[in-house]
Amino acid sequence: MEFKKKKAFTLTELLVVVIVIGVLAAVVLPKFSKVVETRKTTEAEALMAAVRTEQEKRCALDKRYVSELSAVKDILPESNTKNFTYSLTSTGMEAASKGKYGYTLKMPSYADGRLCCESEAECAKLNKDYPLCSALTARADYNSGAACAGEPEEKQCTGSSTRACGCLNKGTQTRTCDTSTGTWSGWSACSISDACDCTSVSGPKPASESRDCNECGTQTSSYTCNASNGTWTETWSACSVSSSSECAQDCPDGKTWNGTACVCNSTAACENKIVGFQTSTVTSLGAQFQLATVYYEWDEDTCSCTCPSQKNQYICDTVTKYGSWDESACNCGAAALPEQSYYFKCVSREVSESGGMVSQGSYSTFEAAQSACLSGEDTNASFMKYLSGGEPVPGCKPYQDKNGMWVSCALTPTYYIKYQCSTEPPRPCSGYGFCEEICMVVQPHE
Repeated sequence: MEFKKKKAFTLTELLVVVIVIGVLAAVVLPKFSKVVETRKTTEAEALMAAVRTEQEKRCALDKRYVSELSAVKDILPESNTKNFTYSLTSTGMEAASKGKYGYTLKMPSYADGRLCCESEAECAKLNKDYPLCSALTARADYNSGAACAGEPEEKQCTGSSTRACGCLNKGTQTRTCDTSTGTWSGWSACSISDACDCTSVSGPKPASESRDCNECGTQTSSYTCNASNGTWTETWSACSVSSSSECAQDCPDGKTWNGTACVCNSTAACENKIVGFQTSTVTSLGAQFQLATVYYEWDEDTCSCTCPSQKNQYICDTVTKYGSWDESACNCGAAALPEQSYYFKCVSREVSESGGMVSQGSYSTFEAAQSACLSGEDTNASFMKYLSGGEPVPGCKPYQDKNGMWVSCALTPTYYIKYQCSTEPPRPCSGYGFCEEICMVVQPHE
C-alpha cells in the first residue's frame, strides 16, 4: 500500500505571508483613509455652492451678504453636520472638518466662488488639487465681493426679541431694535453653552449623601453628568457590609466578633497527661495505683482545654472502676480521686565481696529506671548504681602456678547503692545507719 504525503504550509511560508499582508496594510490603509476623507468634501462643496448662489442673488439685488446661518437655514438648517462645522464671514464661508485630519475648506469670496486651503499641509491631506488661499487672493481675477459685504439691512423693527439656544435649546439669547436706524442689534451670547453642561442646565452638582444599610453598614451617593440631557444622575455605592450577619455583636469575656460569630481571643494546643489513679483494688500492702492517659481538647465555649467525658469515661470503667466520669473534676466520681506521686529513692548500700557485678535489675540505665518509676509506669522499678570498689588488690600481679595456669589477683569488694520505686518520700537522716535522704551510711563518731 502506498502512502501519499500530505502537503501543508511551512512556518516560514506562513511568516512570509503575514509580513506581506502587514506591508500592504501599511501602504494601502493611509491611502484608503485619504480617499474616504476626500469623498466627504463633496458635502461641503455642495452646501457652500448653494449658499454662494443665495448670497450672490442678494448682492445682485443691491443687498448685503448675510453673516448669520439663521438667514440661510433653508439651505443649511444647522451649523453642525456629521462631517463639518460651517460658519459665514462678511464675504465668504468656511467648513471645518470634524475628522481626525483636522483641515478647513474656505471660500474667501462669494464673487470668486473657488475653494482653498490655508496651508500646504492641509491641502496634502486630501486627494484634490485645492489652491492655497494666499495664492488665490493674490490673483488678478480674484474679486472679494467687498461691495456686498456686511450685515443685511433689516428695518422697521420694534422692541426686542428672544430665541432659544444652547444645550437642548434650554438657553436664551436676545437682541434689541435700534429705533434710530430701524435695525436689529446683534444677538447676545447664549445663557448656556451648546454642550450639555449639567451645572448650566440642572444647577450645581448635588452634595453626596449617606444612608444606613444592612443594619450596621453605610453607603454613599455620587452624581455624574448625563451629557445627553444635562441632568445629574445619582448612583449609590455598595453597602459596607454584605449582610446584617456581619454586624458586630456583644461577645462574652475572652471572645471577639469576627464578622460571623464570637470566637476566642486566643487558642492553645491541648496536651494529654499520664496520671496515676488509685484503683478500687486493695491488697495487704495497701491501695493499688494504675497509670491512665487523661485526654484534653480545646473547648470553644469556655476558651480553654477541657477533658471530655466521651474520651475519658473508660478510665472510670476500666482503670479505677470508680463511678462515672466527672468533667468538672476531670476525674471519676463526684469527688476527685487523689493522684499518686512516686519517688525513686535510695534504700540501702549493697556489697559484693567478690568484687563482681551485681544485677542492676531490668533496666540498663539509672535514668530509664527512674523515669519508669516517676511516671508511674513501673511502680516496682529498681536499679543498683555503682558506688566504688571492684579494683585489684594493691601490689598484686597475675602469675603462673606450677601447672602453668595463670592466677588472677583478688578484687576488692564492690559497693553499690540500691534505688527502689516507692510511694513514700525519702526518710531524713535519724541516728546511725543508711540515710535515704543523702544516700549514705551514717556511722557513729569514734
